[in-house]
Amino acid sequence: MEKEYTGSEADSAPPFRKGSSRLRDKRYMILMVVVFMSGIITIGCKTEEKASGSAGSAGSKTAVMESEKDKPAEPARRPAAKTETRRAAAPDFKLKNIDGSKKTVELQVLRGKPVFLDFWASWCPPCRKSTPYVKKLQKEFGDSVHIIGINLDRNEKDALNYIKKENVDYMQLSGMGTAVPSDYSVRGIPTFYILDSAGGVVKSYSGFTESYYREWETILKDIQ
Repeated sequence: MEKEYTGSEADSAPPFRKGSSRLRDKRYMILMVVVFMSGIITIGCKTEEKASGSAGSAGSKTAVMESEKDKPAEPARRPAAKTETRRAAAPDFKLKNIDGSKKTVELQVLRGKPVFLDFWASWCPPCRKSTPYVKKLQKEFGDSVHIIGINLDRNEKDALNYIKKENVDYMQLSGMGTAVPSDYSVRGIPTFYILDSAGGVVKSYSGFTESYYREWETILKDIQ
């Protein structure tokens, strides 16, 4: 005989099945709570570690900055020593004075002061034009510069007459008939040379214009 149905199948289930389901639900909830808390702890550790790392980096930068700040200032560097300019040596010469005396002048003996050489002749118009300016150099620099005329007249009397007439008061040597004009590459006159105190050639000039005087003046002041 069939058993009469008196309720739902669920209601007729044994009691232990309901308890087992509740137990599983409770364990699942506990597991979820544990996982959630673990995540929070992990994130918190990473965040704290990151913050700690940032602080360490900042501390490192500060230390470097403080180190740079405390670093003593470097002493001022001394200016580089001025190097002397080495110039080509002027050819040496030994010439007699044009004044008629037998006194000779040697270039190397004049070292220690700048030298200004003037190759000229009385018959040369540009030479005559330059004479007042060379005299002006002699007046301005006096004994601090050797101003020397090297005369190339064939007849020394012509040179002497001109010197007297123009009241030329700087040293005059006779270069005619010597190798000196060739040694100094004199192709035309007047020709001028400026030598430093060691006998080196600073600059040479061929011909004459009034603007030369300012250059001569500037160079001689610079090399004194």
